[in-house]
Amino acid sequence: GRPIPVNDIALAGRQGLYNLQGYMRNPRTLIFAAAMPVGFLILFNSVFGKAGATTMLFGGPVPITSFYAAGIAAYAVAFNSFSALLIGLVTEREAGRLKRYRGTPMPPSAFFAGQLLYSMVISSVLVVALLVIAILGYGVHIRAAALPALIVDVILGVFSLSAVAIAVSAWVTTTDMASSVGPFAVVALGFVSGAFLPLDLLPDVLRQVAQFFPLAPLTQGVEEVLVASSGSAFRLDSLLVSAAWGLVALFVALRTFNWMPTHAR
Repeated sequence: GRPIPVNDIALAGRQGLYNLQGYMRNPRTLIFAAAMPVGFLILFNSVFGKAGATTMLFGGPVPITSFYAAGIAAYAVAFNSFSALLIGLVTEREAGRLKRYRGTPMPPSAFFAGQLLYSMVISSVLVVALLVIAILGYGVHIRAAALPALIVDVILGVFSLSAVAIAVSAWVTTTDMASSVGPFAVVALGFVSGAFLPLDLLPDVLRQVAQFFPLAPLTQGVEEVLVASSGSAFRLDSLLVSAAWGLVALFVALRTFNWMPTHAR
């Protein structure tokens, strides 16, 4: 295909900035998507993170503070990249704003890139904030050699979950429906994907099925970063699953995404 013109990149940046401004002005989004993950991290570590407490992960004991830091960071990425984005897209569409966007010279690629950029900025800031709290408040250690793996995990996680949100938005017909489907899906996936409970504690069947959900590879990738004592902490299997989810969802989204409000179709 043609290279993306500089103009389109600028438009994508402006779209991402517009979304970011809307995010910051929405108290409900700030509470559920930003404050709640921080609250979960503090709550879980206050209740379960006693000195020396461990849990089973990847077949061996790991500090429970590291487990919760990784799990809540992955949950924060999922909530912002999937739930908040899904709600925002459906709200904009049903209010008629996406229809007006489609009537402007802005190409769809710039619009979608803006959504991904917005999700990437918010998710990255939250991951950094959560890990800083975990390091300073709970003694979690992150090796410098594992930081590249963390960056790649977050980028692919945001890409895959945002692409799924854009694809799913075509079948979500109202803002109320999006406000129910998005948060419920993320919380449910959080439990079966190892964000709130170690996968080693789940039944074998559920653990095997969970590997194919889009949140599982992100959670496991971040967990590997925080618990691996040596090596680069890259989990190739997790990266491949995230990339596959993102590419398939993006393919579906580009063919099914609807700019028109439900009542106008």
